[in-house]
Amino acid sequence: MTTKNSLLLIMKQNPGADYISLLNKTSQNYGSINSARAALSRALKDLSAFGFVERRNSAFFLTEKGNLEINTQMKSKLLLRLNESIKSRNSLEEIDTIVKHLHTLIERSKADADLLKAARNSADFYIAELHDLLLKLQSKTEHFSYLQKVLAEQLETLKQFNFNDSCRLDFNEENFSKSIEFSKSQSTDSFVVETRNSQLLESIANATSTKPNANNLLLPIAEFKRVSDIIKQSLSSQSIQQEAVALHFGAAKIEFLLPNIIIYGPYATINEFAGSLKK
Repeated sequence: MTTKNSLLLIMKQNPGADYISLLNKTSQNYGSINSARAALSRALKDLSAFGFVERRNSAFFLTEKGNLEINTQMKSKLLLRLNESIKSRNSLEEIDTIVKHLHTLIERSKADADLLKAARNSADFYIAELHDLLLKLQSKTEHFSYLQKVLAEQLETLKQFNFNDSCRLDFNEENFSKSIEFSKSQSTDSFVVETRNSQLLESIANATSTKPNANNLLLPIAEFKRVSDIIKQSLSSQSIQQEAVALHFGAAKIEFLLPNIIIYGPYATINEFAGSLKK
């Protein structure tokens, strides 16, 4: 809400609040107490000038016009959003918004009888519509519960079939070492380095006396230690922070995509590696 509407609502819920009380309730929205004082004084002056607020000694009260204004604002904002969401063809997809706004409406109405009256008279939706929405939600929930059960069974079957899996780690010294150990455990005579970072690819090519093919380098496994050292050093530089570096070992792959290390491979392989991390 704007400062004007916020103040009107505060005074609606706290009739006779003095300047200090209003300042305490609004100052949290400003960077300093001086900014809060200036904004509050300006808002009170404008509200008084428009006849929304009157001051009696040191206390502030809403006028009849101020009451009408805040009720109108409530209708035009909260109720408007509620009406639109409930009447929407995709109301079920907006259930989070509907529940949120209904909660706000109900809590405000509990605290203010006038707001309750205004809301009741201004609402364009009916309880029957919300009941229909509830039934749709229950049906959707039952459907998702069924899908959850089926998907869980399918997931177990895919594990048995040894489909590909992945394991994500934070990039740090320890996890880099573990990923390198994982690489060494793969039975392969060669491996592929893949990266769009031309500087890194050139450094590896020069160190191993090879020539890149597009973004890839095919290398004998004997070069792995040298290559992993170059990659480790390069990952600490700013030039490669946004560039992925992948090492392919047959069915397995390690991808260094800061701030993560992602290990890919058959489920049995990844499951064994993930289990070793917990030891």
